[in-house]
Amino acid sequence: MSKKKIDLIKQELELYLSNPSLTMESKGWTKAQYDEIIEDLEQKIENSKRGKSSKNKGANYERTIAKVFKEKLGVELKRTPQSGGFAKDSSKGDEFRGDIVSVDDTIDFKLHIECKDQATWSLPAWIKQSEEDCPEGKVPIVVFHRRQKNKDGKRIQEAGDYVVLSLEDFLNIVDKDKIIVLKEQRPKKLKKLKGENKS
Repeated sequence: MSKKKIDLIKQELELYLSNPSLTMESKGWTKAQYDEIIEDLEQKIENSKRGKSSKNKGANYERTIAKVFKEKLGVELKRTPQSGGFAKDSSKGDEFRGDIVSVDDTIDFKLHIECKDQATWSLPAWIKQSEEDCPEGKVPIVVFHRRQKNKDGKRIQEAGDYVVLSLEDFLNIVDKDKIIVLKEQRPKKLKKLKGENKS
């Protein structure tokens, strides 16, 4: 919701609250209708505040994940304009799909990344979004944050970041040598049987 529209809602709310009886009389509202409308206007204002904070939190998380990829893989990633929404209204849509994309035009970055930092997890919806928005030839992944939990002043769960992708995509991109390591061949020691001579 635009700032202008929120300002109008605030003005409307202030006007209604300044003289409830005059407002109800001029609008023909009952007390119950008046209370319902006041509650609705207050909720719209509250939702607009929450939305802005939520967008900022999401943008910060996307920047954090881009830094992690740069540190670990040496690839520079940036937030997409409007956090991926830009792609839906752009002629360069495929270049800007996902929440973060590579800025290096000399590489073909194979991941389509959706970032989520939300208190309530919606994995099925996040996976669906990632898969539906993913350009052909890319691997759709969801990177999401688990928040720290405390109980009675003690930490009971550490914060962390996680990745979700299909099993098929995981098996296609994982380095086999990183997950399958041959054990050293050592001769097994034989146990001595009871009563065996110690010669």
